[in-house]
Amino acid sequence: MSERRDHLAPPGGRRGSGRNGRKSVDRRGAQPHGPPRTRTPGSEAQLEVGYRLRWAKRGGARFLSHLDALRALVRALRRAELPLALSQGYNPHLKIAFASALALGVESEAEFVDVQLTKPLSLPELARRVAAALPPGFLLREARFVPAGGRALAAYESISRYVGRPIFGSGPAPGPGLAPEQGPGAGPQPEGAPPDELAQRARWFLAQLAVVVERSPGRTVDVRSLVADVRCPPPSDSGPTGTPAAPGALDGARFSAEIGDGWAIEFDLLSGPKGAGRADELLFALGQDPAGWLLLKTDFWPLVEGMKISPWQA
Repeated sequence: MSERRDHLAPPGGRRGSGRNGRKSVDRRGAQPHGPPRTRTPGSEAQLEVGYRLRWAKRGGARFLSHLDALRALVRALRRAELPLALSQGYNPHLKIAFASALALGVESEAEFVDVQLTKPLSLPELARRVAAALPPGFLLREARFVPAGGRALAAYESISRYVGRPIFGSGPAPGPGLAPEQGPGAGPQPEGAPPDELAQRARWFLAQLAVVVERSPGRTVDVRSLVADVRCPPPSDSGPTGTPAAPGALDGARFSAEIGDGWAIEFDLLSGPKGAGRADELLFALGQDPAGWLLLKTDFWPLVEGMKISPWQA
């Protein structure tokens, strides 16, 4: 039988007709599997236009998780019928990049998203479409052109500014405070300490080299290394100034008027190789119950060589 198979094999290797008459090729040779692929006239990369949007998350929307909020925003961009750009490959996805994540229960006036479109739109037209498609609690604050394919804001080390005020009338705040050896005034605190006491705690916190809290069972984190600054402004000075709207903002209005007054604390959290600062951990380190505070993120700055820059220039 072996002699018969050798006799039927064509010279130069095992090559013949396989099943269904298909030609089998000796893979040890450099035989091509088909004609060379050629680029069709429409296969070149399309010209893309980049936009950076600053949006707010207010009211009941603060109870959406970060991922749920991103999904809601992406659906809104689709409803706006924008010419969204897609990546290449077998699994194309929208060319959308978000900045840092926002904690659950925190409102924000400083959320950013980069969007790439296949056709240019004027800033007023883009703002009109997006604002009309956003769900309740999502507000477009500003839009500007940015280079398409540039560095995403999430790739930078950054500082985020927050303000907070206690929620009055909710009763004593449950949960533990700092131990006596960890800071002044240990134990649970009602709805926020008095201004003078809270300011004293803030000064104590900034004077420490490290303030360690438990982030999860068996895992601790140095909160002090993730906080750039914490302040307790006098009542007359409470209420952040905010950032004035730029030419791409809706109606050219200042959104800082919506922030309001009466804030008892203002702090800057770092995000970088050491991790990301969390507002609830800072409040806990100051002897406060995070559930007794209303928090609002007011600003966001990327860091370049340790210096803050505008998110519109990054």
